[in-house]
Amino acid sequence: MVEKITAEKKGDDETIEVVGWASRVTLDLIGIAGLGKDFGAIQDENNKLVQIYNVVFQPTQQARMLHFIESLVPAWVLTALPIKLNSDISQAARSIREVCRETIESKQSKVTEKNLDAIDIMSSAIRTGTFTDDELVDQAMTLLAAAIRLGDHED
Repeated sequence: MVEKITAEKKGDDETIEVVGWASRVTLDLIGIAGLGKDFGAIQDENNKLVQIYNVVFQPTQQARMLHFIESLVPAWVLTALPIKLNSDISQAARSIREVCRETIESKQSKVTEKNLDAIDIMSSAIRTGTFTDDELVDQAMTLLAAAIRLGDHED
């Protein structure tokens, strides 16, 4: 990571943009601890999952405006609007859900083969046998959403 940050600096400017790095680090940490998967977000800012999350969580002008309007009207009204942001978010959510499902299916096959000794949260949940596939995917989505929110936290 230090090498990537050093390469990103330009000339004599010592300024480092930490918000993007924080999001990517947090995504990788939650990926490893929560799902037992290194998404490679630190190594590659153009990583597919990073790009998908940027669609959902990067505050565009339209997103900021909709967030303000949401304080005036119910959220369901805004999500029903046929605007690009809504379709982008829906597509991103489907893509993230697919990544989660693939990760879980891989872990489940290892559990079946008795070849899963990982200690991440998702492996533990799978080993209990108490969750349906959809519930596991929902939990993975929640973990990843929390990762981005933690990484983007600004005071």
